[in-house]
Amino acid sequence: MKYITLLLLILSITIVVDNRPIQTHTSTRHQEEIGNLFDLFRPGFQYTGNHSINNVKINTKSNIQYSPIILVGGLGGSALMSQRNQSTSEPHWWCEKTTDPFQIWLSVKEMVPFFTEDCFVNDMSLILKDGLVRQKDSRVKIFGKDVGGLDGLNSILSEFQSKFYYMKPIADFLVANGNYQVGKSLRGFTYDWRLSVREWANNTNSVGGDFFILKKLIEDTYTINGNVKVSLLGHSMGAPFLQYFLANFVNQAWKDQYIYNYIPVAGPFDGSPFSLILFALGTNWQIPTFEFEKARKIVREFPSVLFMSPNKFPYNYPFFTYGTQNYHVELSDIENFFSNAQVPNGYKLYQHEYSQYKNNRYNAPNVTTHCIYGYGIPTVTHIEYSGSKELKDLTYKDVLNNMNTVNREDGDGTVPLYSMQICDEFAKYQQQQVHVHRFFNSTHGSIMNEERVFRTILNILQFN
Repeated sequence: MKYITLLLLILSITIVVDNRPIQTHTSTRHQEEIGNLFDLFRPGFQYTGNHSINNVKINTKSNIQYSPIILVGGLGGSALMSQRNQSTSEPHWWCEKTTDPFQIWLSVKEMVPFFTEDCFVNDMSLILKDGLVRQKDSRVKIFGKDVGGLDGLNSILSEFQSKFYYMKPIADFLVANGNYQVGKSLRGFTYDWRLSVREWANNTNSVGGDFFILKKLIEDTYTINGNVKVSLLGHSMGAPFLQYFLANFVNQAWKDQYIYNYIPVAGPFDGSPFSLILFALGTNWQIPTFEFEKARKIVREFPSVLFMSPNKFPYNYPFFTYGTQNYHVELSDIENFFSNAQVPNGYKLYQHEYSQYKNNRYNAPNVTTHCIYGYGIPTVTHIEYSGSKELKDLTYKDVLNNMNTVNREDGDGTVPLYSMQICDEFAKYQQQQVHVHRFFNSTHGSIMNEERVFRTILNILQFN
């Protein structure tokens, strides 16, 4: 069995490397722009090769003190572990029923077609039952890899870590230039990004409770660094993840004691309209070995994709046009959209999550905040499909290859600017200062690999 696994793994690695699936290489402007929208759902998937950030010290003063920092990734941007305990629903005899913890996201060997792929789908599947989102297989536990360390964030791919970096460039920069120590003053928080705020704030269910774990990690980081306040940096969905935690989960006295800065980077505070399209049509994260129908099945079970859908959307046009049907970001249109796309329980899951955050989604964090985001890049906000397929049969490949861009707005190529600028608006609702750092032509993915951004972050972390 081990030899068979090895042969299939080698085959899968060859397919992935040869096709460079993470890069969207298309021939038209429409395809390229629409392809960029996927970056919200694949942080850490950018092919970086050997990253070239200059880690030569930029400050020779040795007496500068910096705040400890915890890094948080976006949707799909935390490596996840799985552990099976006498599972009764594994689909094949070769899916081990009881295991030690192993990395399930993202590991090519756990996604080998006709072999481990079905085991992967079983472990990653969720279900909304009796008013709770649960692990579909109750004997499987999914959790973040290396909470407090960086092994689950430096790269989320277990087999190609040196080619697909995520947080490693900024971590290396902080170590070289701020004398940070990994595991002490520089820490990472991995969380179950499949879920949403209702589950993250609940530790009595079979899934979730991530906010409780984060709170303990912050307190521990504060203590081991000599009772020094901690900064929190969240990229992409990690930004509203932290904002919701600060605004709605912990009280002001706790924040005053433990938090120095909140640093959202490319934060989609009102999500992206493409989230609704992706939830309905699905994606295999452009991993060519991952069968699309199986990928779509689990994507439609992830509340996080719905958490990244907009509630405001200030533009006077629909986000999606299909034939003569225009779908707007309104509850009635969303219900109709999911119905036409034949998404089982899609609207029910949307209501389940939306009811949790509809009145507090945009609450100010009430801590010193530094908003960091890119701008100046046309960002798709309305696409149309005019082909012959029915909506229920459309796939993400149709989105990439057969859709047209109707409207564009300023943004970072993935998230519209208005969604990131909600961070700026926190200044109206909190006493603590809000600083805005805008970077022209920084994309949603590249902003986590730019030295000018890292220098800004290091300056933010200095104690006054």
